[in-house]
Amino acid sequence: MLEPSSRTLLLDSLRPPTGYELSAAVGTTYTLDLVALMVAALPFAFFDTEDSSGDNITEPLPLIEALRRNAERITVFCQGGKIGVPAQQRALFAYVEDCIYEVVPRRGAFHPKLWVLRYTAPDGPVRYRLLCLSRNLTFDRSWDTALVLDGTLVDRQNGYASNRPLSDFIKEVAALATQPLSPSRADDIRRVVDECRRVRWEPPEGVDPKVQFWPLGIPGYGSRELLGSGWRQMLVVSPFLTQDVVADLKTRAKYPILISRIAALADMPPASLADYQNIYVLNDAANLEPPEEALDVAPSDAAERHLVGLHAKLYLMHNGWGPVRILTGSANATGAGMRGNVEFLVELIAARTTVTIDRLMEPGTPGAASLRDMLVEYDQADGEQTEKDVVSQELDSILERTELAVASWPLQAKIIPDPEGGFHLELYATDKLSNVGASVSVAPLLAKPRRFPVRPGAEGPIGTWGPMDLEVLTAFFSFEIKATIGSRSRPHTFARRLELLDEPEGRKEAILRTVLQDRGNVLRYLMLLAALDGADSGSSLARARDLTGDSATFAGMFEFGTTLFESLVRALDRDPSRLSQVDRLVRDLRADPESAKLLPDDFASIWDPIWAEAEALLAVQKGAQ
Repeated sequence: MLEPSSRTLLLDSLRPPTGYELSAAVGTTYTLDLVALMVAALPFAFFDTEDSSGDNITEPLPLIEALRRNAERITVFCQGGKIGVPAQQRALFAYVEDCIYEVVPRRGAFHPKLWVLRYTAPDGPVRYRLLCLSRNLTFDRSWDTALVLDGTLVDRQNGYASNRPLSDFIKEVAALATQPLSPSRADDIRRVVDECRRVRWEPPEGVDPKVQFWPLGIPGYGSRELLGSGWRQMLVVSPFLTQDVVADLKTRAKYPILISRIAALADMPPASLADYQNIYVLNDAANLEPPEEALDVAPSDAAERHLVGLHAKLYLMHNGWGPVRILTGSANATGAGMRGNVEFLVELIAARTTVTIDRLMEPGTPGAASLRDMLVEYDQADGEQTEKDVVSQELDSILERTELAVASWPLQAKIIPDPEGGFHLELYATDKLSNVGASVSVAPLLAKPRRFPVRPGAEGPIGTWGPMDLEVLTAFFSFEIKATIGSRSRPHTFARRLELLDEPEGRKEAILRTVLQDRGNVLRYLMLLAALDGADSGSSLARARDLTGDSATFAGMFEFGTTLFESLVRALDRDPSRLSQVDRLVRDLRADPESAKLLPDDFASIWDPIWAEAEALLAVQKGAQ
């Protein structure tokens, strides 16, 4: 536990247990990368991607299938105004439009990083998994913490009292969304809220079975008793600090230890750092520098956009030889983190044989690095900074206030058919827009049309774009704000997901046709669907690319058709339910005469009898349950 070599990947943590599939996923994040959200759907479909950074998804077929299967089961809440504008526009963003709900809290920021996952199996109990993270849903390469808890839904009338804070938190988050949830997602949230109270969690080995949840910033819950006092030793890991909290923390333990970033520590008056037993920062060798191009696609905000290296939030406390109290989650050691934002942490009580502060802060052994191996003692001389740029700080402040205001603007988008073909996309304000301190312009995310200025106090139509093809229509809009003080100005862009009215039928099917494009892609997609598991699908796609690529021979195409037939028959024999996904694709393609031409010439004579047999087997299985 808490060893640098014990790394957890988010995609692995999302993957359902063996024999289970995703029923519902509820996630929270401060900043949101749209590509990261799409990639997060892959493990729910048992698919892998060679490029988990999302910068170069060379094989879109697993991605679109994962989204088609699971997007309606995924609901993600993020801070309003913190959806990043990707460097590359993808029509596939349409599949995650309905997944995203922005939140603008009554005060502070919406800052939790949480996943609550519900899994089901034909002959097993309902399983839950909780991920409490310090990482946002982005491709950041910083050091974070991840707590993974699995649990089983227990058949009991009364819930566990210790689970109520988690249940209340999910319920309140849904109520804070700026748009009403769709009926199906509201049903999923209600079920998760109800069932969470009756989940028996399985903490890590060496940890007390009673896990405590700490929601902050919602009615009925606060941070007053979060850290306690009178501790002998306390270890605090936080990338951001404020003077009041730093001064408070050192009064809570006899021997406090602080780990942060040089920039955060340099902002602290020397007196506030006195009495700390030790103060550390990350060793330069431990920093995971993101590539320069990634900085342009990651969501940015004044607080976190320049963060490199440390992003974990962790609090360890103990007295003498007793157990160690561990708090991990989203809350920084700042006034906002402890008293203002919506945050979420989980408390564990670990035996001293499992983890101790002294052990973490001792040098590791060969092949087993410790936390201390990643750190160097903070030298106040390293943190000396020049006089702060007051104008730069004020520009950042204006951008933050404007971003928050724009995130709350009552905006809707409407799709209007063009009599001569295509569609127009109209943006309008349903009520007067609040005043902001910066200029604002807007354009749809998927195209590169003209940007329309948005003036505070406006009401009604703001801009109309088109005509557009069906697959280019989008609910995502890119907002560019620019703060100006004298001769200096600073721009910032972010995206919002708006309610999209009068959406025509077949938009996602049109996107599917755009992705498939030709018969070779359709054959590869069919092979993907017929594969029995993630590893099988990966090798099948690799072989399919060789046989159906641009340089494919007639013999290769013939071999691929034989391989596809064998895969369909093997799926029929081992798991006929896999063929339901094939049937859905075939029906979608056959619904459009042009798309139907993408299917192989003799596909009907092969597929129709296989699917008829599969339907009969599935009916028998259903009757036996």
